[in-house]
Amino acid sequence: MSVMIAPQVGPDRVLGENPFGKKLVQKDFKHPKTEKIYEFSIFSYKDGKVRPSIFMPVTTDGNVVAVRQFREAAKEVILEFPGGNPKGKQTAEDVVRAELREETGYEAGVIINLAPKEPIWIEPSSFSTPMLPFLVTGCVKAGEQELDEAENMEVEIFTLREWIAMCLDGRVRDNKTLAITFLSLPHLGIKITL
Repeated sequence: MSVMIAPQVGPDRVLGENPFGKKLVQKDFKHPKTEKIYEFSIFSYKDGKVRPSIFMPVTTDGNVVAVRQFREAAKEVILEFPGGNPKGKQTAEDVVRAELREETGYEAGVIINLAPKEPIWIEPSSFSTPMLPFLVTGCVKAGEQELDEAENMEVEIFTLREWIAMCLDGRVRDNKTLAITFLSLPHLGIKITL
C-alpha cells in the first residue's frame, strides 16, 4: 500500500502559546491527489524538539503508582501516569527520575525504554510531538510530592491486577497511559498471546 504525503507549503503561523511551552500553529498543506491547498492547525512545543517522557511507575512490591489531575480539555480529573519535559540538557531518563520524584514522591529503580527505536505519537493528527514511553520498576517512597506552582495532582496506588481491570473497564481513559500499560505488560510478566 502506497501512502501519499501532503507536503507543507508556506511558513507556519503561530496562533497562540501557553506558559508550559506549547504553541498552536496553523500550516498550509497541498493535498496529494487534488493539489488543493488546505489549512490545518497543529499543537507543538515551542522549539519543536521537546519529547515528553511519560512512564508507568511500579513499586518494589508490584503496585502501580498513578496520579489524578484536572485536565482542561477533558474538563475533568483524569487518572494517568506521571511525566514531563526535559529542562536544560536533561536526558529522557533524567526527566523520568526527576518527574517521578517531584510528582509522586517516589524514587526510580530500573528504567525500561518501551519504544527504543522510535518515539510514539500522542495524537498524530493534531500534535506534532511524540512521547518517550517508559516502565519504571523498583520504585520506593522517598518523601512527599514537590509539585510546581501550576501542578495540582494526587497520587494513588493500585495493585497491578486492579490497574489492568481499570484500564479494561474504562476507568482509565488517558490514551498515553493505556498505551504505556499495554507496552509494559510483557516486562511485568504478563504474557500477551495472539
